[in-house]
Amino acid sequence: MTPIYRYQRGETIVIYLEAVNPAPGALDMVEDVTAVLKQAINGRLVPPESAPVKATFAVAPNGGGDTVGAGWTLTLDAVATAALDPGAYVTNAVLRFVGGAVEKTEPLVIRIDQVTS
Repeated sequence: MTPIYRYQRGETIVIYLEAVNPAPGALDMVEDVTAVLKQAINGRLVPPESAPVKATFAVAPNGGGDTVGAGWTLTLDAVATAALDPGAYVTNAVLRFVGGAVEKTEPLVIRIDQVTS
């Protein structure tokens, strides 16, 4: 079962999308990476592609480090999460490659909780 990642409304969400064992030069073949947040169906299920986007992640390449390999950092800032209603959401990244190929990551379930202060 897919884990649920919990955040508070108004808390920044940072997700590291790591390229695991990429072939030499493979990361240079990625033209674009996008990720959006949509409301989950029944608290866990992936919504249809036509479902409204609730927030869009900022995406920045990263060269990796001690704990995370090279890839991309997906960020949803505190202002964006403060505007979300409490509940379950789903995201996945979409990578578009030179030549037109598209790869989609597995869905990730994020729960936004109401804060008390």
